[in-house]
Amino acid sequence: MKKYSKLLCFEDKTLVRTETDVLQIKDIQPGSHIISYDEKLKKTCTDIVVCTAKSLHSRCAIISFEDGSSLKSTIDHPLYVVGKGWCSVNIDGLKEMYGVSVRQLEAGDVCLSLEGGKISRLKIQSIEVKPCSELFYCLATKNNHSFFANGILAHDVDINRFSQEDLIREGVVVERMLE
Repeated sequence: MKKYSKLLCFEDKTLVRTETDVLQIKDIQPGSHIISYDEKLKKTCTDIVVCTAKSLHSRCAIISFEDGSSLKSTIDHPLYVVGKGWCSVNIDGLKEMYGVSVRQLEAGDVCLSLEGGKISRLKIQSIEVKPCSELFYCLATKNNHSFFANGILAHDVDINRFSQEDLIREGVVVERMLE
């Protein structure tokens, strides 16, 4: 029987901006320096990836934007929405599981986007939830707990909130930065 995870993740082809390049999320390694967002200072900065994880998921959300781009994630992955803060397609249990307060993500919401090194805004055109059965990937950063997934500001996952037993039970493969 397949084990499906509850981790917040993105599909393997999701692009993540590093200090020097743009890589697929599956190719980001612990110790990588990526571009994140400091909510207090309201600006981009560099952060270090302390942990990566991959796991199998049974449902996903395809979020389409007004410019024709899209983002494929688990149904509960929070994105930053202007005027609302962190929002997710499925908000059930996120505060308890991840310590992140979220609101409902909806078509028409405007996300923060990173284009050409500058922050801009991008409206969600549509959201489709569908079954899937594939590996998805997530990152944990050291300071800002955020990164840009296909240019859209997304929250990271604090893997340390989960016991090793829970991760093993859900079939999650974790790589951590060497101290």
